[in-house]
Amino acid sequence: MKFLRNLLGKLLGLFNFESPGGRVSDGVAPEKEILEEYLRFLMEVLQAEVDSNGDPEVVYRLLAENQDKLDLIFAEVLKKWFESEVESDNSERNQFLAGTLNDFAIDIFNFLLGNIDLIRE
Repeated sequence: MKFLRNLLGKLLGLFNFESPGGRVSDGVAPEKEILEEYLRFLMEVLQAEVDSNGDPEVVYRLLAENQDKLDLIFAEVLKKWFESEVESDNSERNQFLAGTLNDFAIDIFNFLLGNIDLIRE
């Protein structure tokens, strides 16, 4: 839990909370509690991606249970998390992160293809 709190603190620092309704890309900056939910979901789904041994059904289950989080806030959290985790002097770690995100991108794309109504929203 300490790791998640440290990561959350790091991630929250990347968002602008200076003004009410501060902007995140083209959306409204989410509240800290909402960001914490999204970050927990991100960590859970990325861990499932690593642990699944290539079985997309494991990830699909999590995506199905958290469809409400598959939005622009999630995309922004994912982007900022990745940017904060890349280390210029650790190519092995960066390759692992990129590979995991690539696998996740494929799984989320295929999940959304099977749920065309989500794309329309």
